[in-house]
Amino acid sequence: MALEGTIPPHLGNLSFLVSLDLSTNNFSGHLPYELFHLRRLKFMNLEINKFSGQLPSWLGVLAELQELILYNNSFTGTIPPFLSNISMLENLDLSSNFLHGMIPQEVGNLHHLKILNMQYNQFVGSVPLTIFNISSLQAIAFADNSLSANLPMDMCHRLANLQWLPLSFNELHSKIPSSLYECSELQILSLSYNKFNVPIRRGIWNSTVLTGLFLGVNNLEGEIPEDIGNLRNLELLSIDYARLIGRIPSSIFNITSLKGISFMGNNLTGTIHLV
Repeated sequence: MALEGTIPPHLGNLSFLVSLDLSTNNFSGHLPYELFHLRRLKFMNLEINKFSGQLPSWLGVLAELQELILYNNSFTGTIPPFLSNISMLENLDLSSNFLHGMIPQEVGNLHHLKILNMQYNQFVGSVPLTIFNISSLQAIAFADNSLSANLPMDMCHRLANLQWLPLSFNELHSKIPSSLYECSELQILSLSYNKFNVPIRRGIWNSTVLTGLFLGVNNLEGEIPEDIGNLRNLELLSIDYARLIGRIPSSIFNITSLKGISFMGNNLTGTIHLV
């Protein structure tokens, strides 16, 4: 609605409010302290505004909150551990802000979480291992930060519901987890622009519901296994600039759902026969 200005503190007097949606406006400034009175609030959507300042501490008292969407604002500072007090959270979206520092281990206490989106910030350090114990998670999105270290090899043992894993544009390294095939619902896997440096794990090719696979700009080396043809629902495949060698497996061309393939910047050989 192109509304602008700051949020009036009197909004906190609406103590029976369950849903607060101010998204897609031009509101700015800090969130007023008086909003802590909204103890019955279950849904808060403030995305696509110009809110600034640190994440306010009173958010931790909104115990009924199920969705907290702060996407595309100008929030700064670190993620405060008190966010873990919002134990009913199912959707936490802090993407496209100016948050920095490390992601606190306490995020793993949000046992009902389905969507965890922290893309396009300035986070550093490792992805907390506690996150991989949240069995309800459907999306873990940390793309475009400065996260480092490696992913746990058994990360998918408890993530049977995971559908979306964009981790591109970080500094993750070592091996691509061999347990990825255990994320049996995984549809989007994006690990490009990292520092993975070993051959592609065979387990990935058993992820039969994958529709998008992006592994480019790593140091994967080795050959593309013939098992890639098992990805029968794949629509987009990109493994650019990954030091791959050998032939392009013929099984790729049996994936009838494919809409785009890119192997730019590798050392692949052989002949492609178009019929």
